Amino acid sequence: MTLRVLNTLSGEREEFEPADPDDVLLYYCGLTVSDSAHLGHARTWVHVDTIHRWLEHLGYGVRHVENVTDVNEKITARVGERTGAGTLGDDEREVATRFTDRLLSDMRRLNLERAEVYPRVSEHVPEVIDLVETLLEKGYAYESDGSVYFDVTEFPEYGKLSNQRLEDVEAQGVDEERADKRNPADFALWKTGGVDAAAVEEHRGDDAEYADDAPTGETWDSPWGEGRPGWHIECSA
Repeated sequence: MTLRVLNTLSGEREEFEPADPDDVLLYYCGLTVSDSAHLGHARTWVHVDTIHRWLEHLGYGVRHVENVTDVNEKITARVGERTGAGTLGDDEREVATRFTDRLLSDMRRLNLERAEVYPRVSEHVPEVIDLVETLLEKGYAYESDGSVYFDVTEFPEYGKLSNQRLEDVEAQGVDEERADKRNPADFALWKTGGVDAAAVEEHRGDDAEYADDAPTGETWDSPWGEGRPGWHIECSA
């Protein structure tokens, strides 16, 4: 038996040939742990689980890694949110851990294969910084007011794997419209400072009650000053 996969670069279905004839590296960009899982998350998990099991059925060893995105404004916004038994957590780590544990419990109930490793972004910030520095050195990123952005115009093949054109991406707009970006479609690799109060309020529920004022979230030292990883770089690093 074989496994045929869709190569999004060529647009063709091709026979799967691993770089290592015995072992396959399977990476899934996991969830941003700011809430409980929903049906769409479960659907993706089942897809990944099916691939995992089929590869093992074909006789491959599978090293399955699923990251945990635990640095994000949506997580910060839930710090201090009141529940029947207290709050969701007093800081980002506590909130993220609560939802990570809940998600792993949901996966067990679905009888899904566990990943071998669940790396948390908050525990790999040095690797994030190293990758951002590499992109700066290669000319694919730029610093602006303490933040670092990926410059989509400097990478000629941007969007090639997903079959998207840059002009279409720009036409759809982006989540962060900031004056310190060169292009509308550029995205943050490193954000200066903590989470501002406006971003926290944007993600807080109207019906929820909170123990504290808007938190700013955790920050880390970097060559560009105190700040936080951008959402898109967290899976890459």
